Amino acid sequence: MTVNFVSRRAAATDIVSLIFYPEQLFQREEPEVLKAIGVRNTILHHEFGLDNRSMVAWSYKNWTIEGIPDQILEDIVVEGKVVSPNSNINILAASAWIQGFIYAKALGLEKYKIILFNKNLETIVERTFSVRAEEQKILFFIDRAIGVLEAIRALNDSGKRAHNLITQNSLLEVRE
Repeated sequence: MTVNFVSRRAAATDIVSLIFYPEQLFQREEPEVLKAIGVRNTILHHEFGLDNRSMVAWSYKNWTIEGIPDQILEDIVVEGKVVSPNSNINILAASAWIQGFIYAKALGLEKYKIILFNKNLETIVERTFSVRAEEQKILFFIDRAIGVLEAIRALNDSGKRAHNLITQNSLLEVRE
């Protein structure tokens, strides 16, 4: 995760991970296989034409959610996902649905498109959404993810207070 709890910043992918893959929160590092898949998917994104490099940020509930949309066009943002034989296509579509929404909100756009494609660059799913029509549904999930982030932030603050008590020797009795 690339969350900064002090400045309340999170990547859009972190929000999606909290919603769909919360167990990843406890992984110390990304497995080599996933790193290789990420590199391959980046190459496929570029070959498909999803080659934006500009970061966007959306402020929501005292948090800044940021990320790099795959493509920004004049009146629409496009979020793409690569479908492999082992992919859960429904989770990929839902992840793109939420990320596309976040990026459209950040850019002030009224619609966004998700595209799922395979390694042969063939489109499997292509669908356009209205930000307004999807907002209530998506905010339900984003609110839950932010709730988790706030709980972790509170736990971190508690840990700092415990650390301060220890360093002030009020929890430990030092004997010489």
